[in-house]
Amino acid sequence: TSLLHLAGALNKKSFMLLPLDYNWRWHQDFSNIDWYSSVKGYKQKINGDWSHPINELIKEFSLTQN
Repeated sequence: TSLLHLAGALNKKSFMLLPLDYNWRWHQDFSNIDWYSSVKGYKQKINGDWSHPINELIKEFSLTQN
């Protein structure tokens, strides 16, 4: 996560994909990461299945492109 921390410290818009069993330090509300307002997180709903967080990230990109 070092690159994510660097991007957050530089206030660059960033996205983080987290597994179902993630580190507790990232908290539960991923719409905004406590330490960095420019970082948004997406978490798996099913262990090993990345389709949900990736689809959410795709939606985010499509919203920012308009």
